[in-house]
Amino acid sequence: MKTTFQQGKGRWNKDYWTAIFHFEEKDTHFFLRQKKSSCNWMPKHTEISEILKACIEVEPPAKREKLKDMWIKTIEEAVKTDIKYNH
Repeated sequence: MKTTFQQGKGRWNKDYWTAIFHFEEKDTHFFLRQKKSSCNWMPKHTEISEILKACIEVEPPAKREKLKDMWIKTIEEAVKTDIKYNH
């Protein structure tokens, strides 16, 4: 997966920077690869980290803090849940 940052993609604010995520040919963590319209994606943990980092990078300081708090809370809640899978 590759991340690029582009300006001018916003619908209302053309000065807004956006993180765009691109899948590459070498990415092999897809199911039903033959039919891309119904392809399932199983993100790698490193990709999730890359997505979170890029989403924070394009936001102003106040929003960065809100996102950080939201995602930390989500991670803490997930760690506290009952183990349902792969135990």
